[in-house]
Amino acid sequence: DAELKFWQSRAENLDSIEAQLRMEGVKRVLRFLEANKSTYVAPFSRLQKEVEDTREEALDNRKFLKNLEPHIQQLLSETIDFEAIA
Repeated sequence: DAELKFWQSRAENLDSIEAQLRMEGVKRVLRFLEANKSTYVAPFSRLQKEVEDTREEALDNRKFLKNLEPHIQQLLSETIDFEAIA
């Protein structure tokens, strides 16, 4: 449950960052930097790519864990005493 919440939160945070990076103001600044051959263009592009890749990873992990959630909940709700079995 904690793992699913972690990846859910991470995906939401990265969605927010990606939305901010797509804002027109950010695009204008990037165009200005490119036009002036700024040394900040390459690091900014790498940052955008890293946010995109990390967001995809978070979404994939969330999707995978969401499919497992019913099974995990069932395991957590079982009242079997494993020491008695051993």
